[in-house]
Amino acid sequence: MALRAEILDGKWALRLLAPQDAEQRLSYLTRNRAFFTPFFPAMASTDFTLSHQRAILEEAARECAADRRYAFGLFGGEGQLVATVTLANVVRGAWRNANLGYSIDQAHAGQGIMTAAVAAVLDFAEGPIGLHRVEAAIMPRNRASIRVVEKNGFQRIGLSPRYLLINGRWEDHLLFFRLSARDEPDVPT
Repeated sequence: MALRAEILDGKWALRLLAPQDAEQRLSYLTRNRAFFTPFFPAMASTDFTLSHQRAILEEAARECAADRRYAFGLFGGEGQLVATVTLANVVRGAWRNANLGYSIDQAHAGQGIMTAAVAAVLDFAEGPIGLHRVEAAIMPRNRASIRVVEKNGFQRIGLSPRYLLINGRWEDHLLFFRLSARDEPDVPT
């Protein structure tokens, strides 16, 4: 099961990332390294190699096949990777939950692209893979990222102190959630 979506009047193509996208992912991370540093876990120089990126995408493909993680890339008309959206830590059973993460190329930030890409991934989460709940954790100073989840109907849970190790420092995060509008619980008869 895979999502392939054209968004914003077909200007952007959203699809699952694959090992053959390793070069694009490396280029994306390299050109945005300074932009991402305040918001990403610390990355070593070995993270910026083609072999490392291919290994990451091979693992992502295995986790997708096992219904544990769905890593999407948003590609522009020239085939350049301009954003990523991930549904991670997929849990089934009584919870049917995942964590949402996303990033966008600095050159394309603030244009509504990320909001549209997240909306498409949420449709996939609530439809084909049947999740009940999607959560997001965002540093309070990342106002642009907070706007993306707010525009996509997420509700704020609260502040979680020292939630994630980001760039070598434990950072507080605001927690958000969105429940599926399509979800109807199975009621025993």
